[in-house]
Amino acid sequence: NGIRVFPSRDRLAVKRVASDDSLSLADVAAFVRERMEKLKVQPLPDEDAILETLAQHQDALLASEETTVLRGQPPVQPVHGRIDWSRDFFSLQFVVDSETESVDYRRRVGDPSVSEGELLARRIPPQPGEPGVDVLGHAVPPAKPKPAKLRAGRQVRHDEEEDAFYAEASGRVRLQGDILAVDTLYEVPGSIGLETGHVRHPGALSVKEDILEGSQVSADGDIQVGGTVELATIEAGGDLVVRGGVKGAGAGGIEVRGGVTARYILESCIEAREDVVVEREILHSTIKTQGRVYTPKGRLVGGATTALAGVEARQAGSESSVRTFIEVGYDPFFEEEEKKLTAQIDPLEKQLAKMHAVLNTLPKTWDQLPAERREAAQRLREQATAAEAQVIELRANVEALREESKARGKPEVVVRQMLFPETVVRIGGITRHFVDKASGPVRVILDGDTIALVPMYGG
Repeated sequence: NGIRVFPSRDRLAVKRVASDDSLSLADVAAFVRERMEKLKVQPLPDEDAILETLAQHQDALLASEETTVLRGQPPVQPVHGRIDWSRDFFSLQFVVDSETESVDYRRRVGDPSVSEGELLARRIPPQPGEPGVDVLGHAVPPAKPKPAKLRAGRQVRHDEEEDAFYAEASGRVRLQGDILAVDTLYEVPGSIGLETGHVRHPGALSVKEDILEGSQVSADGDIQVGGTVELATIEAGGDLVVRGGVKGAGAGGIEVRGGVTARYILESCIEAREDVVVEREILHSTIKTQGRVYTPKGRLVGGATTALAGVEARQAGSESSVRTFIEVGYDPFFEEEEKKLTAQIDPLEKQLAKMHAVLNTLPKTWDQLPAERREAAQRLREQATAAEAQVIELRANVEALREESKARGKPEVVVRQMLFPETVVRIGGITRHFVDKASGPVRVILDGDTIALVPMYGG
């Protein structure tokens, strides 16, 4: 009769497909109930209930589409654990004057400065879900609730009874992965140069004046500079904030795990994991970031800029047609990090193959083995299980890295005032070389297999 009755893939519904419109609804209902009985659907509805459901889906029946005639009870999914922060420590948004709506590019909404004994966060435990029932009467388990991940790092105390985290010293709070730490602040009253020598600090660093040419500066936390950075090598585990500008930092010159804020960047190489925010201009520099490059009142001229989360500038290129390369939506660090993780997986899998080759030669019943060989086989199995778990974790880390990169990607360039000739934009492997001026505000985006220039009406 052309009628097919079957459970859905998750067994939370019974579906039917009909191609025979010569049968009455009552005949279809009787057949459906008969098939459901053979499928051992529980509880089995009566024909009147099935008939009422079919009558509500007359259009689908006439079109021979799938119709759901019975639903199970889906599980109630759990509420995953979360972190309840005592206040905003980490927001990278800039403070906006509520009256004038002007943006203060020297102040962030998040304030990482903390005092000894201050409550930083509480971990809210997950709530388990409730099982459902499929159409065959079997329990359907909910997903496993996930606890919020947070660990106490340097100078942070975890109170297990409260599941709360407290600062053990005054300084600047930092979150790297799932590790929460407080960096003590080292203050340099003048400049870093010949007098101070190179500086390495396991916390946050504040330099009142400049970081001079030839200096090497490294800090696990944020670095704040009251003046300028000149031809120096800088590594920061947090943000780099320069009240003046950055100039002449060559290849590998500046690497930060957070973001970079400066008045200008000139002839420098910068690698950052968060936003690069510049007030006035970025000139002849190489910028690589997983965040965005943001200079809405400044100009981006020359050099090469790669920003996963996009670029926004008042001006791209210059009147003198300086070649300016911009790539957006591409993660400049993903391939290298993926390669590092994969390099750990390959030897583990080779080791696993050797272990399984040995285990496969053993009899299925280990009781046949002498005691010593049985113990050795058990140790080998435990080692194989541990290696398998490690491979699964590494693969999960690679996938999480890929998903995070994908989520952060924003393949667009916003030019507020003017895009000049010799600006080259690459998105998704496609490159466009602009040979004419374009007045802003405009967006440069990927439209199919071409890069398009789209006006932004109303700015």
